[in-house]
Amino acid sequence: MMRTRTREAIVIGLVALIATAGCGGDGGSSGPTQPTTPPLTTTEQFTGTIAQGESDVHPLTLLSAGDITVQVISLMPLASLGFYFGVPSGNICLAQVPVGTITQGSVLVENASSGEFCIQIYDGGQVQAGAPIGYVINVQHP
Repeated sequence: MMRTRTREAIVIGLVALIATAGCGGDGGSSGPTQPTTPPLTTTEQFTGTIAQGESDVHPLTLLSAGDITVQVISLMPLASLGFYFGVPSGNICLAQVPVGTITQGSVLVENASSGEFCIQIYDGGQVQAGAPIGYVINVQHP
């Protein structure tokens, strides 16, 4: 599979080089311009269960700067949970961007530099004793 991508990249590069080789100009150009490639993104899915007074922390590693997009796929039973973006410090996540609450269908976008980050999902006072809330969250990031 890697060889196929490499061959595709070579073919695309050659086509781009041939296409720009014949372009005229004012003579001031130093050569063909390279197309910009959007940064690769990763999608991670986090699942868990939040009981009364509890929280879950999920680490994220951003290989380049860009948007972190969080989509809440499900919260069962339907409810709301607390949520924030942060940076890891040992076994905890220090809040950097408090969001407040999330509900099923929420989509959050935050821009960040490259580096180590985390998200924290927690009981914001809505979880009843003996009735934990299960969640599925997709996080897309560079």
